[in-house]
Amino acid sequence: MNIIVVNKKKIVILFLVFAGFVATGYYYYNKKIANIKNSSSKKVSAIKLYKIFSEDPVTAKKEYTQKILEVSGEVMQITKNQQHQNIVLLKSGNESAFINCTMEEALHGNIKISDIVSIKGICNGMGDSDTALGIFGDVYLIRCYNESKR
Repeated sequence: MNIIVVNKKKIVILFLVFAGFVATGYYYYNKKIANIKNSSSKKVSAIKLYKIFSEDPVTAKKEYTQKILEVSGEVMQITKNQQHQNIVLLKSGNESAFINCTMEEALHGNIKISDIVSIKGICNGMGDSDTALGIFGDVYLIRCYNESKR
């Protein structure tokens, strides 16, 4: 009889653990994606953002990573990635590194090289670098929108 009681307890515990996993999965599956355009953001210049990440990465990660930022700066280059999304590179104060902004919308010529723009997106932090080899990491923003045209 004791064996049956122990097995029932194990079954109940396993069921509760399974139900917890299902509930967590359901929550994340149905979680709404942040509306970047209409969300509040922290404003920072491209040069300041890069300086903070390069000088104090621990503090920068806590303060900026996975946060919605509005970064202002001068456009250095406009390219496309492999998914054909527009990439806007903002000057960072280091000629070998940039604030790399992956745009959500087509640019339609509203951003040009040397323009001073304000771009809103989610900061993903700084990429890998090797200063001994002269390779500096970019700071990455994803899901970006041009706030200058608003």
